[in-house]
Amino acid sequence: MTNTILRVENLGISFDNWSKALKDISYCVNKGEILGVVGESGSGKSIMGKAIMGLLDRNASVTGNAFMGEYDLLSLSEKQLCKVRGKEISMVFQDPVSALSPVDKVGKQVEEIYRIHHLDTANMESEVNQIFKDMGVDNPKELLAKYPFQLSGGLAQRVMIAMALLCKPKLIIADEPTTALDVTTGKEVLKIFKKIKDTMGTSILLITHDMGVIAEVADRVMVMYHGEIVEISDVFSFFDKAQSPYAIDLQKAMPVGFEKRFMAIKGEPPNIFDSIVGCAYESRCNLSIPMCKEIKPELKQLCPNHFVRCHLRECGDANE
Repeated sequence: MTNTILRVENLGISFDNWSKALKDISYCVNKGEILGVVGESGSGKSIMGKAIMGLLDRNASVTGNAFMGEYDLLSLSEKQLCKVRGKEISMVFQDPVSALSPVDKVGKQVEEIYRIHHLDTANMESEVNQIFKDMGVDNPKELLAKYPFQLSGGLAQRVMIAMALLCKPKLIIADEPTTALDVTTGKEVLKIFKKIKDTMGTSILLITHDMGVIAEVADRVMVMYHGEIVEISDVFSFFDKAQSPYAIDLQKAMPVGFEKRFMAIKGEPPNIFDSIVGCAYESRCNLSIPMCKEIKPELKQLCPNHFVRCHLRECGDANE
């Protein structure tokens, strides 16, 4: 347990007390690792990250625990969260330009972080310059004098990552950090995340829909579907032999060995308002058996570092 930075237990999220967006999920993020979270839109990836950060709207009901050191993040008041956010845990958002204040220069927004967390502003300039240089910014002073709308998507994302690193947090939640970027800039951002993990030992919860991103930087993979975890494993086991039908279909949908047609998963993900008795993936799964429609599968451990939610694996049927 000493190697665990974040331990989430039975995290559930509902809206207006009846629509379940997240269904009692449990997992951990270990020290110095990148845990990649994948799944289609609506699977609960981003809302999970925002719940941990305390950023959901008031109509959201959050249950469970998210332990980080001495804190249970889900039980902290807004005032207490403000002291923890940015210092112990930070977040990099999907759209960096809209996440930054449009009316304040970058330098002022960076300085605000120092003042909130009572950091020594005497060393602020040198520390900020060094962090931005680590982000690949050649002239930090010029960047700090600009407004966010004057920045390219890549520069704005570097600003977000630099701001997330100012207080040297133990964990960064990165929500689709490359989605709004072109391919080249996205690869540069991924290199920054790997550098952060390797040089600073910072843990990263990386939320994405891009399997290529997972293959490039993740140490472990968590697959989500309809607000549930369907598979967790190390990245090598995941790409070598995924076990859940959903994870297998996600990999088959990757544009590898393209022959003029992509493989597509049939149907659409169920709505969060849908009440499902059995397996949520049953209607789209090519391997479903009668019990899949009637009985909800549990997340079971196949081996020390591999967990799967699937009746076929419980029955010992490994046919794909």
